[in-house]
Amino acid sequence: MHLPDGTVLWSSRAMPRRPQTLTSRHAPALAFASAFIAAVAVLGVVRASGLEGPAAERVGTWTAAGAYALLWPAQPGIYVVANVLSTPHGAFRVAESCSGFDLFGLLAAAMIAYPVAWRRRLAGIALLAPFVFVVNIVRIASLALIMEHAPGAFEMVHTVVWQGLFILAGLAFWLTWSASKPSTA
Repeated sequence: MHLPDGTVLWSSRAMPRRPQTLTSRHAPALAFASAFIAAVAVLGVVRASGLEGPAAERVGTWTAAGAYALLWPAQPGIYVVANVLSTPHGAFRVAESCSGFDLFGLLAAAMIAYPVAWRRRLAGIALLAPFVFVVNIVRIASLALIMEHAPGAFEMVHTVVWQGLFILAGLAFWLTWSASKPSTA
């Protein structure tokens, strides 16, 4: 409402809005964070219980075999026994911590927590498993090549370079999956 001199007595824009509460404004983010933390907690219980160990050991063996399959045609002298990949300059074991379970677990937890249909979540997790496995095979194969041709760089590439690349690969997968539109078929 305006007076003849132009003074505003009342305006819908001048009226203070009722403030949104933290929960109403951030409900989707809080729901995602809560579900993610719960899923990560379940993964922590699985890890602490020792249930992950045998599965990670088996995945380590498959990863070493996959890396060997990539390398054997071009790199004579490289061989694999169980989860140990050997070169003429040394050998390394694909340990539980190198199985890709951590990346898989965190991304699977994020997918479980993400607010989409369960069918899409499960499809994402089904695609995530081979993605992490293949990236890990490439990682292990490259580490075997580094051990063979530049053994002094092995530790730095293993603990710094590939950790970052692994995280970036996982982030790229997550961003691609979360931004994709569900199929209508």
